[in-house]
Amino acid sequence: MNVAETARHSFIARNTCFYRIKRMQELSGLDLSDPDERVCLEIALRTLI
Repeated sequence: MNVAETARHSFIARNTCFYRIKRMQELSGLDLSDPDERVCLEIALRTLI
């Protein structure tokens, strides 16, 4: 949950990263500050690959 590092690795601005995380939370209904929900999201995304 390090937004600055995530933005740097994604080659986007920090504010853009904040916005996209906020938007993902709004659309999905997930609370990405909750570690259990992040794990569930990671597992779901890995099954799509």
